[in-house]
Amino acid sequence: MRAIILAVCVVLIATSCGGLSRLLPCSERRHASGIAIVCREDITPWANATEDLKGTHSFAMELALAYPDSFGYPVPDFEQRQVVLRIVRPDAETVARRWLASGIDLQEAFGKVRSLPRPMVPLRFETATRSVKQLEGIKDDIGPNLRDLPDADAIFQSGPDIRRNATRFTIDRESDALLRALAQRYGTEALVVEIDPARPDFR
Repeated sequence: MRAIILAVCVVLIATSCGGLSRLLPCSERRHASGIAIVCREDITPWANATEDLKGTHSFAMELALAYPDSFGYPVPDFEQRQVVLRIVRPDAETVARRWLASGIDLQEAFGKVRSLPRPMVPLRFETATRSVKQLEGIKDDIGPNLRDLPDADAIFQSGPDIRRNATRFTIDRESDALLRALAQRYGTEALVVEIDPARPDFR
């Protein structure tokens, strides 16, 4: 009976700690591997943004995905009400100025054409070194391509981190071995990691 009670207590403590971790203030830091441990994205600025800003950012993301070697991830500047385009190759600026001047047609699968209207808010260009193609490749590695890494089962989600022009992996626990292996594979700037012990059950 004592063993059962002890087991129940351990489960309750673990569950409480997972919930408590969501309430404690998050502080971002660098792991010893060099990878940045980051906090959950604050969605408040998105909720308060104008439809024109959100719409232009959505179009900018489509543009970047259509020219993945040339652009990094675009990011909204909520304070200035602008969209920042990350320019990786010179042709990206040419494409962006064409979009700005008169809108642009994007080629899609099966010969379809997607017409993007002109931006509804100002654009700002910034030079970047990491392309959408590189970052999407890292994002899509989640799963079988990472199973040879130690504690790879801790990774349960991947997505773009547009603010840092990086890929974000979400893990359910901190693992020195995993973070060092990720740093060795991807470097310390193209990938950031969020730790969320309250892993959702996708089953």
